[in-house]
Amino acid sequence: SSRGAGTAEECELSLRQLRAKKSDQEVAAHGALHEAPKAVPDEPQAPVELKPAVAANATATKSKGKCTEDDEAIMTKFGGGSGSNSFPGRVAACGKHAAGWWSFNKGSMAFCLSRDTGISEDCASCFSSAGAFGYSNCKIQCLFGSWCSDSCLSCSSVHDEETNTCAGVEMPKVTSC
Repeated sequence: SSRGAGTAEECELSLRQLRAKKSDQEVAAHGALHEAPKAVPDEPQAPVELKPAVAANATATKSKGKCTEDDEAIMTKFGGGSGSNSFPGRVAACGKHAAGWWSFNKGSMAFCLSRDTGISEDCASCFSSAGAFGYSNCKIQCLFGSWCSDSCLSCSSVHDEETNTCAGVEMPKVTSC
């Protein structure tokens, strides 16, 4: 039937158009990934003249872990304790949002913590690993009480050394509630 042939030709044309669009998008994305880097001066500039992106990288190299000195200052500003506005309280709130019935979303927790506090996502990933540990190992201890209960903190503290090593900076201390 001629109607079926017309439809097949239209489908074939549409398919070619979609493939061409996809190829154009892939070429554009590839080009963006492989643009030439911006010129860098031969001699380093004085620290006061550094652009913010360079200054952030310079700060990051002073840390022993993923958190920068700027991240440490932000965490210190929120402080320790167990209040909802303390740094540990914000970590717990983001961890609660990242916990689902069947899984824990580390990326969601890191994004939440970075967005809510201002620390870098790289630094926040240390705390999302701690959240995933708590989700996998401390549900019973933390589910029937508060995140800052003695039983929950005792269970989750098993991961503290790994979190401290990952962060590489001094962090506000949590207190039981």
